[in-house]
Amino acid sequence: MKMKKCNKIIYWITTIFLAVGMLAGGVQQLLQTGGYVNIVSRLGHPLYLLSILGAWKIVGVITVLIPKAPLVKEWA
Repeated sequence: MKMKKCNKIIYWITTIFLAVGMLAGGVQQLLQTGGYVNIVSRLGHPLYLLSILGAWKIVGVITVLIPKAPLVKEWA
């Protein structure tokens, strides 16, 4: 029983750590800051692609943090 609780704590710490990193990247892409503009421009993609990717990344973070939605988490 105690190991289950420990596993849940490790799961949520890891999930939150990764979600914060993904959220930071999503916000940077949405606001088109950092080195993302240079990378996308060099690849020849339009800059509005950053806004789309940033928005979907933020939606993905919200989805991953919602408990008891395994199918949606799998898609995210």
